[in-house]
Amino acid sequence: MGFPRSIALCDCNGVRQPVNSQTAYLDLSVTYGVSEAENRRLRESHGGLMKMNGPRLSPDIDDTECELNMTFDPNTFYCNKAGDPRVDEMPALSGMQTLFVRAHNAIASGLADVNPAWSNERLFQESRKILVAIWQNIVYGEYLPIVLGRETVKKLKIDIKPKGYKDTYKSTTDATVINAVAGAAFRYGHTILNRGTGQMDINFNLLLLDDLANNFFKPNIYHSYNGTGHHNVLRWATSERCPLLDRKVERSVQERLFIDSEGNSFDLVALNIQRGRGHGLPGYNAYRKFCDLSEASNFGTGNSGLVDHDESIARLLEDVYECPDDIDLFTGIITERRGSEGLLGPLGTCLLGEQFKRFRDGDRFFFERNVPAVGFTRPQIDAIKQITMASLICQHTSTTTLQRNVFVMPTISMENERVSCETIPRLDLSLWIDT
Repeated sequence: MGFPRSIALCDCNGVRQPVNSQTAYLDLSVTYGVSEAENRRLRESHGGLMKMNGPRLSPDIDDTECELNMTFDPNTFYCNKAGDPRVDEMPALSGMQTLFVRAHNAIASGLADVNPAWSNERLFQESRKILVAIWQNIVYGEYLPIVLGRETVKKLKIDIKPKGYKDTYKSTTDATVINAVAGAAFRYGHTILNRGTGQMDINFNLLLLDDLANNFFKPNIYHSYNGTGHHNVLRWATSERCPLLDRKVERSVQERLFIDSEGNSFDLVALNIQRGRGHGLPGYNAYRKFCDLSEASNFGTGNSGLVDHDESIARLLEDVYECPDDIDLFTGIITERRGSEGLLGPLGTCLLGEQFKRFRDGDRFFFERNVPAVGFTRPQIDAIKQITMASLICQHTSTTTLQRNVFVMPTISMENERVSCETIPRLDLSLWIDT
């Protein structure tokens, strides 16, 4: 398997460090781009708007990774342009990108209605500021409590208050991405990839179900149904259970990554293990020590062994590794037994918790800060905290009913049944009238 190393530069201490293609802050650089020049290419010159082709993203004629198996048409069939070059990697990703660009333009248009004297630049920057705040609210208010568990989120003081301000900013906090998180821990998400990708209509009837392996870097599903295919994909994503590695399910998508014309493909888990080695990551035990967890001196599951692994998994690790110190970080994290809360075991929870605490505490512009120059008024911030991922999907797709928490399967027993989108909050932009 060919394996290119990560792009890297030498840091101030002369140490080779991998470079992230996106910004570290949770600032929606995947939507707005990572530079001023890229941002300008994504923007219209009026109304504070981002470029779109009707309901779709605009075409990217320079994309060399996206595959067109039909005739290019600048209006109906093309590769998409966004702030992240991976926009067409999979249908749900391009659907999410479209959702946020549509949300930005709706905010900009709403602000223009209540503030007709505002310039293009002010409309754009204020819309961007609002949407980034909504995104941070979704990440810390909806996503992290599921991944880490609500008690862990509270313990780390990265929970979102129901109303008002909560300023945890520290100027000494480094908010860049921890190597171990980028190279291993956050890749836990690869274990919850569904092997398929599908589309559902507004009544949540299945329109299409295909193998995800057939849809990498192909925009066919995105442009289907007269350009509304991404609506259908997002509905399917809110309805399909994620397969976790501790369930007995087929995981063919991990083993069939980017299939070429001859049937050859990558193995996603093998790539992740090798990526950690390419980044020079120490092994599983070294990070257990960093997180004040016990280190394993043998492959048993007793006090001096792999205490957070099931015995059957410990035996498999013993078959592969000579000693516990050799266990690759990614392997150790995804094979740990999950805790009572969250999706990960103790080490994965520790590393992701530390990372998202740094993302928040090191962000001078984090939306909950009570700083008039960079923040929001009390009524504005309270309104932003009402906006969820369900709010965005309801408002910016053709969806008419949806569960309030789209990160959880719709179910009556958990009081998360689908409700009318009319009952899901929308942002009151009258709070931004410039008086």
